[in-house]
Amino acid sequence: MITQLNLRQNLSDFEALYDMLSDSQAGLDARQSEMFNGQLLLLLCNHIGDMKVLSEACVLARVQMEIGQQPN
Repeated sequence: MITQLNLRQNLSDFEALYDMLSDSQAGLDARQSEMFNGQLLLLLCNHIGDMKVLSEACVLARVQMEIGQQPN
């Protein structure tokens, strides 16, 4: 189980991830896209399974959104 939020670069191919996410939402309207993002988020949260890590991620995402920064 993950015990701490990993803020180091952990993806080897950001462009492939962006393309995959973009392709997954192709043809969806705004509402469907929001639903897709929600489903994806829930699936990934379930995969992580550690409330401490998920709480840390939620707090960090909110703080960075409020100050206008991009996540690390």
